[in-house]
Amino acid sequence: RKIASSRQFAFIVAGCWNSLFALALFTCFDALLYPDVSHSLILFFTYGVSVVQAFYVQKRYVWRSQGTIRSEIHKFLLTSLFAYAENAFIFNVLEGKGLGPVVSEIIATGIAAITTYFLLGRFVFPR
Repeated sequence: RKIASSRQFAFIVAGCWNSLFALALFTCFDALLYPDVSHSLILFFTYGVSVVQAFYVQKRYVWRSQGTIRSEIHKFLLTSLFAYAENAFIFNVLEGKGLGPVVSEIIATGIAAITTYFLLGRFVFPR
């Protein structure tokens, strides 16, 4: 139980870092590119950059996986693709209901983080 709770704590810390990194990146891209580039495309760019750093943080600090990058990266990318689709769907629904893009992204990211925890632990980095 202690291992699970320490892993959950590490996931929360890493998730906060990954989310802050992605949110800062989204905000920068938004400030630089919007309205010439849509929010959906900005979100796509954000995921493309942040998923790479998230893999290394998750592998090394949360799950402490001994597996090879080659054996885990594909599953991580599939999980990230699912999280992206979930995030984009929630983001578009919330923004369509009148919430601003940053608030919509904060809520969508929080929901996607919960799903991602279970997928990473059971699919990408199983013990």
